[in-house]
Amino acid sequence: MLIADIRLGDDEQANGIRAVRELFGRGCATQVIYLTGYIEYCTEVYETDHVYFLTKPICQVDFDRALARAVEGLKHAASENLMVKHGHTVIAVPCGEVTFIESRLRKLEIHTVDGVHDTYGTIPDIMGALPRGFVRTHKSFVVNLAHVTRLDPDEFVLRSGEVVPVSKRRKREVREAFFGNLGR
Repeated sequence: MLIADIRLGDDEQANGIRAVRELFGRGCATQVIYLTGYIEYCTEVYETDHVYFLTKPICQVDFDRALARAVEGLKHAASENLMVKHGHTVIAVPCGEVTFIESRLRKLEIHTVDGVHDTYGTIPDIMGALPRGFVRTHKSFVVNLAHVTRLDPDEFVLRSGEVVPVSKRRKREVREAFFGNLGR
């Protein structure tokens, strides 16, 4: 969770929105609450993922409501299940157990801490079903940042020792999501 002031001092360039954008990229599970005395920033905050926007002076009731929403967001992200259909069977796979997903044509291999589940679908389809904390690293791969131990120039290394490639095209987005996840 992060509480970010929008204006960081007298310098116009010291901007909390810019800091959140650079440190906590889209898809990061960090719950961001903005606070400011400058209402003119209320539109710009939507360039980043956040759970609340508070204006100064801050009322305790509003602050408590923002914290409750952030805590709820963290709980929700941790408890979501991915519904995987295999033949006539549907399996509820906890998203937290998914390490990465690989696409081979229209078949998805969902790698978990306990094994691999095969299903039919596409990466864009499954991205819509995943909570924050998952990032597309390549046209054929999605990784759960919670299982990443290292980011090398062209790949992620997972706790299991498995390696997930990072394409040149997605390198910037992946780095932002990775470093944003570290701040969680």
